[in-house]
Amino acid sequence: MRVGVIGIGQAGGRIADLLTYHSLWGRHQGIVPFSLAVNSAQADLLGLKTIQKKDRILVGQTVVKGHGVGLNRKVGAKVAKHGLHSVMHSVTEKVIHHVDAFLVIAGMGGGTGSGGAPVFISKLRQVYEEPIYFIGIVPSEDEGKLMAMNAIECLQEIDGLVNGILLFDNDV
Repeated sequence: MRVGVIGIGQAGGRIADLLTYHSLWGRHQGIVPFSLAVNSAQADLLGLKTIQKKDRILVGQTVVKGHGVGLNRKVGAKVAKHGLHSVMHSVTEKVIHHVDAFLVIAGMGGGTGSGGAPVFISKLRQVYEEPIYFIGIVPSEDEGKLMAMNAIECLQEIDGLVNGILLFDNDV
């Protein structure tokens, strides 16, 4: 199976970067024909090692000026909506007929990932027929109630939009 990977927020971008590395140099070469990293924090995009610079998309520059949205899901969704055209343009530039599915990855406790993932998943669902899978990183217990609520709200929004959800516990 060949998956187009879209990492959203810091955690999503880092995991997408790692999957891209293994697709290029690991045992399972070629399973990721394209990968994108989408973030509202410029520093997080700069820290990636494998995803090409042209595939690192900074959203929300006019709203948060490249400094991220903190834990605010509503601002995360707002900057995702503003950046939706750029992200979808990047997806359509890729060779989509070589993709069997999309894999959207996000940390569910922060703002950009938990607020932006439902926005991008919804648009992918409208435009493409390929299955969409979501990998979500659940915040650890000590990260607080706000991050836990962000995760719950993110799951509620993507439920029914994706073909499968894989959750990873940050405590493990």
